[in-house]
Parts: sequence; C-alpha cells; structure tokens
Amino acid sequence: MSWAYRTELRRSPLRWVFPVLAAIVLLVLFGRSRYWIGVWPQTSAAAQIPAFYLGPAMAGAAAWSAATRRRAGVPAGFAAARPAWRIEAARFAAALTYGLAAYAVGVVAAVAVTAPEGGPGFWWPGYVPLGAVLVTGCTALGHLAGRGARSLITVPVVCTLGCLVFLGMFGSAAEGAGTGVGLSVLSGYPSRTVAVWSLLARAVTVLALAGLAVAGGRQVRTDRSAGQWRGRALGTAGGVLALAGAVVLWAAAGPLLVQRPVSAHPLCTTGVPKICVWPENQKYLPELQAMSERAGTLPAGRFRVPAQFLEEGGWTAGRSVSATGSTSGRGSPGRWRRPWGSRPSRRRSRRRAAARTPHSGS
Repeated sequence: MSWAYRTELRRSPLRWVFPVLAAIVLLVLFGRSRYWIGVWPQTSAAAQIPAFYLGPAMAGAAAWSAATRRRAGVPAGFAAARPAWRIEAARFAAALTYGLAAYAVGVVAAVAVTAPEGGPGFWWPGYVPLGAVLVTGCTALGHLAGRGARSLITVPVVCTLGCLVFLGMFGSAAEGAGTGVGLSVLSGYPSRTVAVWSLLARAVTVLALAGLAVAGGRQVRTDRSAGQWRGRALGTAGGVLALAGAVVLWAAAGPLLVQRPVSAHPLCTTGVPKICVWPENQKYLPELQAMSERAGTLPAGRFRVPAQFLEEGGWTAGRSVSATGSTSGRGSPGRWRRPWGSRPSRRRSRRRAAARTPHSGS
C-alpha cells in the first residue's frame, strides 16, 4: 500500500495544481481580513476559513484527476499485482494529500504571524480539524464523481460550483434561527468552543464518504467477471449503509459550537467605567483603556455611564468584577453585544445612516 501510495503521489496530476491551491489558501487567509492576528481563538478560526474555498477547489481538482487517470488507465503489471480497492485507495489518498498539504500551508502561516504578539493560551485545536473534515469530504465527492465521468471539464466544474453553492447556503455553523450544517465557522469568539462529539460525528461521516468513494470508484481492472462485479456491488452497498449511519450520528451529535465555561479572572481595564473581556483578547486592552478614559470624562448630568462593561458570552448581567479581576454576584454592569473583531452588518449600517439623515418636509 505504501509503495502504491508513493507511486500515485508521483503520478498524480494534482502535483501541478498544488501551487495554485496553496496560493488560494494564503489569499483567503490574509486577503479576507487581518483582525485575527494576535488573538489565538480568532487565529484558529481564521486558519480554518480557507477550507471553505479550498474544499470546492479540491472537489473539482479531484474529479479532474480521477477522470484523467480513468482515461489513462493503469499499467497492466501494476493492476494485476494489487487488489482494485488498494489502487483506488492510493489514488484517493494521493489527491487528498495535496489538498491537506495546501491547507497546512495556511495553518502554519497563521501560527507564524500570531505567535509574536499572541495573548494567553495557544492554538485552539477544534477549528483546524473542522477544516480538514471539509476538505476531505469535498475531495471524496469529487473523486467519486470523476471516476464515473467521461468529460474532463463538465464534471469538475459541476463539482466545484455545487460544493461552493451548498457551503454558501448551508455550510456555516447554525446560529440562532440559522439552518447551517456546521462544516465551517466564520469567527472564533473566546466565549465559544467546538464540541468534541459533534466534530467526531462529522469526521466519521466524512470517513464513510471517503470509503464510499473508494468502493464506488474501483473501475480499474480490464476484466469484468461476475465475482468482481458482485464484490464491487457489495462494497458500494456497505459504503452507502455506513454513510447513512454516520449521517444519523451527525444529526444526533448536537450543535457544533457550545458555550465555553466562564473565566474566573477576566481581563479588565483600570478606572471607571471598567471594561472586562476574555483573557484571550489581551490585544485590545490598550484600546479599551483609552475608551474607558474617554467615557469617564463625559458630563455626569447628561450621560449615564455604567460602572462596568462586560463582554457578552463571559458573564451574566447580575455579576460584577472586582478590582482584582474576580467575579462576584453584585452590581449591574453594562454589556455590549458585538465582541471585538466582528463588524456590524450592512443592513444595520444602512438603518443608522437613515436615522441620522434629516427628513425634509413637502
């Protein structure tokens, strides 16, 4: 198996596409935004975001590679010496290796730019495997479609666009009334973390899909005896049943993102009003200190400023934070709903602009 895998790595057409895939990852990572640099949970989530675009790209690339290899066929000695499923597994593993290697380029780059100024903690491990699950699933779909394709253009384009549309409509983690299936996240708030069982359920589903891609794509031998067709059909049926069971497990696993336990020692500014955030947001402390000082100079007769502002998701409104940073059950702090790093929606911005615009009478 290892010899076949190394051979497929050298023969795979994706070796010429790998630089393009790595460029896509870096372009999405640094071109989308850079607010995440210096905050470990945001960095971990940002390193996963390129998988949203790399996955559809790998679906098309894997379909093109599988269709190309199907036309080229397999050397007679190579096919006769090894079972069909081993050859197919080596081909799929080689394609997946190039996709995950491009994904790893972005992960390493994200760690490199955040490490010099990163706050407390280190890499949050839940987000990166989530991106790897997405890339693996798209690669399996593309490989399965490409093995039965005769066109080198139509099927790869359909796979790429299909995955991109599906992820755009249903791929993100569900929030509020959303209906996302939880294959990607857009931000890594310190107040939330990835649920282990939900992540494992998604990984099991993708592995079942990969097994189906290998079992359903074993069209590499030239002879078509009844025994081979029977074994091929049984393998495909087993892959379908495994995938169906994994989907049921996925549905029963619960939401992808769960609330993180409250920090007993939040990071707070000095003076009044006091602004407290998660310790991971240490990067924003100087800016928050300046905001607190400006708010403290407001005229008391015209403005009512709460004594404390607590970042949403960390503490309830009935708890206050002492000067040492510990929480207590007294006080009535204010809260802001937009955590650092996010941006207001366009609809909300238009509403604010309309409210500031004076209405002229007729």
